[in-house]
Amino acid sequence: MKRPYVICLLWVGCWYVGTLFAQTEAKLRVAERVYAYALSQFSQPVPDERSDSTALANFLKVTSLVKPEPASARLLTSSYLYAGIINQDDNRQSEALRLYQRSIQIGNRFRLPDTLLFKPYLYAGTAHYYLHAFDSSTYYYEKAEQIYLRNPHLPEAQRLYNSFGVLYYEAGNYQQSINYFQKALQLNEQQKGGRKNDFFVRYTSNIASALLHLEQYESAANLYKKLLPLHNNRAELLINLGITYVGKKDPKQALYYLKQIGPIEDRYQILYENTLARAYIQLQEYDRATQILTQAMQKYERQLSQNQASTKNKNLGLSYKLLGDVAAEQAQYRQAVTLYQQAIIQLDYDFNDPNPQANPTHFNGDFTSFLLFESLAAKAASLEKIARLSGDVRAMEMAVSTYRSALNLANYIEKSFDTEQSRLFVVNKGYPVLQRAVTLLVYAYDRTNNPKYLEKAFRRCEQGKAAVLYIGQKENESKANTGIPDSLLQQERNLRFAISHLFMRLDRSSTQSEVAQIRGQIRDKEVELSRLADRLHDYPDYYQKKFGTDSVNVQMLRQKVLNPRRAIVSYFQTDQMTYTFLLTDDQLRLFRTPNDSVFRHHLRGLIGTLKQVIPGEQYPGVTSARYLYDRLIKPLEKDLKGVQSLIVIPHGDLTQLSFDVLENAQQQYLVERFDITYQYSTAFLRVEAIPQLEDGLVLSVAPFNHSTNLGGFEPLPASGQEVSSLEGIKLLNTEATKSRFLELAKEASVIHLATHAVANDGQPSRSFIAFTPQSADNRLYAHELQFGVFDRAKLIFLSACETASGQLIDGEGVMSLSRALSYAGCPNLITSLWKAEDRATAYISMKFYCHLREGNSVARSLQLAKLDLLRDGRYAQFHSPQYWSHLVFIGSPSEPEAPFNARTIGLLAVALLLMGGGAWRLMKQKKVTAIAQ
Repeated sequence: MKRPYVICLLWVGCWYVGTLFAQTEAKLRVAERVYAYALSQFSQPVPDERSDSTALANFLKVTSLVKPEPASARLLTSSYLYAGIINQDDNRQSEALRLYQRSIQIGNRFRLPDTLLFKPYLYAGTAHYYLHAFDSSTYYYEKAEQIYLRNPHLPEAQRLYNSFGVLYYEAGNYQQSINYFQKALQLNEQQKGGRKNDFFVRYTSNIASALLHLEQYESAANLYKKLLPLHNNRAELLINLGITYVGKKDPKQALYYLKQIGPIEDRYQILYENTLARAYIQLQEYDRATQILTQAMQKYERQLSQNQASTKNKNLGLSYKLLGDVAAEQAQYRQAVTLYQQAIIQLDYDFNDPNPQANPTHFNGDFTSFLLFESLAAKAASLEKIARLSGDVRAMEMAVSTYRSALNLANYIEKSFDTEQSRLFVVNKGYPVLQRAVTLLVYAYDRTNNPKYLEKAFRRCEQGKAAVLYIGQKENESKANTGIPDSLLQQERNLRFAISHLFMRLDRSSTQSEVAQIRGQIRDKEVELSRLADRLHDYPDYYQKKFGTDSVNVQMLRQKVLNPRRAIVSYFQTDQMTYTFLLTDDQLRLFRTPNDSVFRHHLRGLIGTLKQVIPGEQYPGVTSARYLYDRLIKPLEKDLKGVQSLIVIPHGDLTQLSFDVLENAQQQYLVERFDITYQYSTAFLRVEAIPQLEDGLVLSVAPFNHSTNLGGFEPLPASGQEVSSLEGIKLLNTEATKSRFLELAKEASVIHLATHAVANDGQPSRSFIAFTPQSADNRLYAHELQFGVFDRAKLIFLSACETASGQLIDGEGVMSLSRALSYAGCPNLITSLWKAEDRATAYISMKFYCHLREGNSVARSLQLAKLDLLRDGRYAQFHSPQYWSHLVFIGSPSEPEAPFNARTIGLLAVALLLMGGGAWRLMKQKKVTAIAQ
């Protein structure tokens, strides 16, 4: 009886499901027709507001017609994507982002091919960028990049690399941004019509803008001018030409281009008027500049009120900053401070305090900008003016705080960059601000006699020296034990080696086409390396260590480095003054000498004298050596009583001076009174054990110990004698190949290089150490010296010419081979400041190792070796300072190692027993004496 009823129910159920299916099919067909019509409107060659509005309505209609299911997933994913694009074009970023995320959700839910998710991820990253959520922007771009790497022929890949470039550009990493813009340009040119489309103009213009910010004005101007005939974004190009000539301090030429601009779109209005105002400021037409800026800001505020939006804008921040500049030029410093504060609020998305006493204290990846740095520095300078003119202590404190904020931002930017070249650009930008900050702190100390200002000045000086080298070392050390997989670190090493190999190929290339090809490969590898560097930031422990606060701890230096026999003498130069800080185990003192023309004459004269020997002529440097002693050392003499070891931290031009040769009135060289250790900054200092000359752990190299087939290099006949007394492994003549050296250097604790070296001032990374000319690959370049190459080396003796010389960069020091070796991980170096004399260098090095074997520290051993030469009558022709003072020790002070082995423990036990017995007898004797009384 129940079977017909059940069949009936099944029939009704099937009919109902079939009806639903038919309805769903019908809706899907309708949705597909609506989608096709919307796409036709969206794809019009010249879309207008009406067609976009129609297309948007129909794409959204599609999303309401069908439910998410396998059959409709592709249709919905595309509809949400295109609806998002239309919203994004109309600057409705939040709504666009919601639609992109919906597109991504459906694609992931129904496991659609990831090629369909490339655009939603890419455009979602762009929406986050416009919403100033740069971390989220990077996340979505990286998702799109992962899809692209699996599908390298995807259209619009050029958008992705341009977007990455924009992120680096906004962060101020202009050098790296160019790599990405060039990659985008390359991908675009692979497409039909790529050299004439809007993308070509946009990406080329982006490259020009990056060059502009790198202050390569001629290159930027040439690119902008080449784009003008294409008539794409003409107004923007003319504005950028105006900015370029303002950067060149050529306001008349800037106005020539700006006045060619006709009616201008709202989005360019404030940028145009800012540029116009900058030109008039340079022409000192301050009233006109103020009028233009005020009107521009009023227009912008009206636009905001009409849109009922409140958002920060970097161009508005620039307007406030320019108004502050006008006020400062007219000595209205308090008004300038207020205006700079408004600029800072606009330029820092996490900072909103209008009180001039407040400054940003924390920086993150959301927004970093040189414009923010410049606004902070300008505010600090105005506060300093107020303090100096009025004696206002509160203004002085505010200025100190604002300089600290500016320099902390510069330090953060340096750490966020991933190439040395980009970091050095930041150093160049920040160095004048560092000088002003130190000068203010010294002024505050003089005015208040408060030692906290003196210590702050000392710490700020030390933090500002060799900061790029310190960041690089710290970054590499931080990668250990922070959860980063070995595979990623190996990938990073491989990429760096590949880039070094490409640079060497570039040196050997002979045709323009080959050069262009290799440069393209270098760019691609650098892009890949930067992507990897960003991935490492995903590991919290590494990120925390890398971006942790750096500080110089005076108390730690006193406890761990200094003692009554050792002192630190640190120099800091500004345009007007050379400051000398003396830090001992119980005090910090400041001395100063004017950095005037007389001082500079003697300093440069002595450095020049030391670098050349004229046979038969008497050493002419005595007068300058005594003058500099009186200025740099004599004021410290009273505080150096009992001191035997000096740690010298030179700065500026002083980095090229051997302090050994400075003479006092008694005709004593400084090296006769002190052993001297040099260091880049006190941040690098730590006490280490004296390097041990153990058999098998010493590696010595002498490739030019003969007189044939030298490949253009002079023979070094004394170099064989130089290494003859060393135990361990010796690589002489043809055995001294670069590959063999690198293989053995990994295990060596002491390395001695008696060879040639060549410093390249123009391109420091191309400086090299020479190996046997019989080998095809006989140059070890600075760019090959990666961190970890000399993992076990405790000391490297570079008995080669000019290994400590190179390009001097303000604030960072000399870009030398010895600096590259320090970066590679070796803590202690003996290196040469100028071209060495073969026999004198061999004598000093042999004596050095004799004294080192006796248990002397590295600095003391080098001092004694030089004194041996000066007292040896057989070498009287080498007593002139040019022959012996070129060798300097860069590193940390060392102490004798006291290993706790069984023999040591036994000796200690015997000593304690003897002491104990002696003490017992003494006590017994005293007790007997007392009774007798």
